[in-house]
Amino acid sequence: MERGLHRRFDRKLSAFFSHLKTYLSQSQIVTNPVAAIDSSALKRGCAGIIYAESKADIIRIVEAANRFNVSIDPVSTGLNVGYGDFFPETPSQVVIDLRRMNRVLGFNTQEGWMRLEPGVSQGDVAEFLRDNAPEYEFDLTYWLKESSVVGNSLERGRTLLRERENDLIGAELILGSGDTLRTGFHPMSPSPLSHGLNLHPLIFQSNLGVVVEGVIKLHRPDLMARYHLVGFERFSDFPQTIENLKSISGVRPLRWYCSRTFKSTPVPRSIHARFKDLKGGVLVVESKSSNALRDIQVVQAPIRRDALMTTPSLDIVPREPISFFSFAVRPSELQRTQQKIASWRRRFSFQIFQTISFLEQAPIILLRAHADPAQQPSDVRQGFRHLSALIEAEGYVPFRDHSGLPFKNWTDMELKKMIKNAFDPKGIISPGRYGV
Repeated sequence: MERGLHRRFDRKLSAFFSHLKTYLSQSQIVTNPVAAIDSSALKRGCAGIIYAESKADIIRIVEAANRFNVSIDPVSTGLNVGYGDFFPETPSQVVIDLRRMNRVLGFNTQEGWMRLEPGVSQGDVAEFLRDNAPEYEFDLTYWLKESSVVGNSLERGRTLLRERENDLIGAELILGSGDTLRTGFHPMSPSPLSHGLNLHPLIFQSNLGVVVEGVIKLHRPDLMARYHLVGFERFSDFPQTIENLKSISGVRPLRWYCSRTFKSTPVPRSIHARFKDLKGGVLVVESKSSNALRDIQVVQAPIRRDALMTTPSLDIVPREPISFFSFAVRPSELQRTQQKIASWRRRFSFQIFQTISFLEQAPIILLRAHADPAQQPSDVRQGFRHLSALIEAEGYVPFRDHSGLPFKNWTDMELKKMIKNAFDPKGIISPGRYGV
């Protein structure tokens, strides 16, 4: 019986690809299954890849997926490592790769917004603004410069200064039903800031459709903001300093860098040069007053904003497993957590790097483990699973993708299913992602 199901699926998939070949070029379709090791050292795969090049392509792909009942999984560039990666939930799904949809569709310098296709990278936006509107800044994530701005926004990525999801103020997507939905900010409307019902928060980390464009809010630099590097001789000084910073008006901690991460994390060169001998690390803070930090008895140095806005790039072997975890930590637990991470680093044969970001002044640990490429994949997988188990044993919940999280509120789950069924009645868009 199982063999018969496979035959029916293969015929269905073959008919799906054959139908699309009448509309798309040969270079846009990969009909062979693809498999690789993802960033959590798990073997993942897909039934094929389609490189969409336009909104019209997306409409045809979604229509064909409905007609032949084939599940599709859209990715912007496939480089949002640690948030699900390139591969879908199950290997029977076809990946829709949107990286060729990489145009800037509109730019308004007076109102401060850009319309982007999903394949536009954060490096592209930084370069565009540098050439066309240097009065605006573009806050970058400290990750690959080729990663998608729209994709990172949809997956709730974090930059140095803010949450990227707050910058996505509008979007257009092709729903699983085949309909087109434009929600949020609409540049073509006579009143773009009040365009009817705002549904675009529904699409954050969801699987209701394929986003074909996003509208990104731009920011002018705060000329009053001053940035300082606060260096720590010992990590034991760090938790108390964070508590002290909370009592200083106008001071905002942004991100802390462990001294061990300097050689592999894209920390600005000025940070590395000034603080390379510290055993604790450095904290980037924002303040409105140059005197706000005078009572913090640690090594300090001002830093220019453009040094923080440097386009990032990580020297990563493309198929090297990179496991990524994040978890919130109370300031009082930072010391213990640091000691645990140091212990894990000694126990495993791969390197563990950490940074700490701040959301509402609360520290969020970002933990990234790089495997030695010489290791056997089975050993890497076992090591990452062991690390995950250790994190959970300490009372933290590691993050990889949402489908692994337990759903305890069944009312919420039923509502999510109702919304999913309304937007995607045949369940063709990334079924299984985020538990829906």
